[in-house]
Amino acid sequence: MPGSRAVFQGEYRTVHEISNALCSRDGSLELTTEAFALQKLNSVGDPPPQLLGWDFSTDPWTAKWNLQPAGAPRTLQGEFHAAGVITSHGAVKMTKVLAEAGVVI
Repeated sequence: MPGSRAVFQGEYRTVHEISNALCSRDGSLELTTEAFALQKLNSVGDPPPQLLGWDFSTDPWTAKWNLQPAGAPRTLQGEFHAAGVITSHGAVKMTKVLAEAGVVI
């Protein structure tokens, strides 16, 4: 097809600082984070123009996380949206891991 791109798949590590957190009585959690580092771990295919040459970046961008209690104990699920240098969105599932045998995880 004219104008179509091959699929790009990349694995990136990001580092976020929590700049705002709101915990509600119903157990939901709203976070605002500022990502301040991006590192490409691996990739397959040609990256889109926004990611060309991005093996590491320190340009910040903001993400909003909206999480609600899930059916399982100690589990939150919801979505995130990021804007700025990187634009992304997706589903999130977080599970709190309990410390066992005196080891904090």
